[in-house]
Amino acid sequence: MKLSELVFSDLFVTSTNETCWYKATSDSLDVVSFPAEYNSDLNILRLRLTQKGGGSDFRIDYPEKNGLRLRVKRIVVSDGSHVFVCRRFRLLPGPMSKLGVPASVIGNLLDENLTEGLVIIMGKSGSGKSTTAGSYISELLNKRGGVCFTVENPIELQLEGKHGKGCCYQTEVSCDSEIGASVLGLMRATPNIIFIGELRDTESVREAVTAALSGHLVIGTFHAADLLSGIERLVRMANDDTAASAIAEALRVAIHQTLKNTSSRLEIGDAIFVPDSKGTGTPARILSVSPIWFGGKASDGLKSMIRDGEINQLKSEVERQRRALMNNKPLFE
Repeated sequence: MKLSELVFSDLFVTSTNETCWYKATSDSLDVVSFPAEYNSDLNILRLRLTQKGGGSDFRIDYPEKNGLRLRVKRIVVSDGSHVFVCRRFRLLPGPMSKLGVPASVIGNLLDENLTEGLVIIMGKSGSGKSTTAGSYISELLNKRGGVCFTVENPIELQLEGKHGKGCCYQTEVSCDSEIGASVLGLMRATPNIIFIGELRDTESVREAVTAALSGHLVIGTFHAADLLSGIERLVRMANDDTAASAIAEALRVAIHQTLKNTSSRLEIGDAIFVPDSKGTGTPARILSVSPIWFGGKASDGLKSMIRDGEINQLKSEVERQRRALMNNKPLFE
């Protein structure tokens, strides 16, 4: 059997087939061994990987045409042998509705008045943040046209090219410390949208905020356990006396999302999900989102809470907006 027929997010290729394994999803904790019928294809892949020159990070297409696109990290372990961690490139999954994003949330994300500022999609590792962001960007470009530039480390989704009337150009940096400078450079290219693959350090957060306050729509992903602690951590990461004020001014939408297997007990809490969803992807998982929009008459008060470091006081507004979205009512009067 061919590896291209296997459902996986990561392959761990070692010197022997018996010690190779894979993960079905990026957040899986299961070490799954390869069935014997994959041995022949594993041997060919291992040869390709070991013959690849250059540094520890590279990409390959396997097989060379119409096969898997793999991003590879070569790691030397304690016994001197190599482990090749092969992350599967994902194709853009289609519209947000296909991911399980509720229609009321999609409608507000695509609102014609949301043309600038900072949109943050938060979640834990493996929660599908990049997938949601990629679908969002594609839908924005299809609906409005315009140009999106990305700064990613590494590129995870195929966004490059035309999307309806719009176009996306993807750029990749070799390390996180280059993200901030790259965002600053892209502002001179007059993009309508800037996508930052993940906000991981002080400089990238500051440049994202600067770009958002300069009239660009900046979309970024951010690692966070929940919505409010994520906003608080974002402010702390900016690490500046004026950071809270700048983020409060720039932030338009913050969304925290989770993915759970359909076999798991769903504890949704304050989140919103599509009722009776059977899940998407393989294995099927259900997406739930917890958002907050900063707008309407309440905007000034919400911004003040961020400036004053009183993030927990946003909880009542998160609940109010959740009820409005679930009942398909306007977020703001």
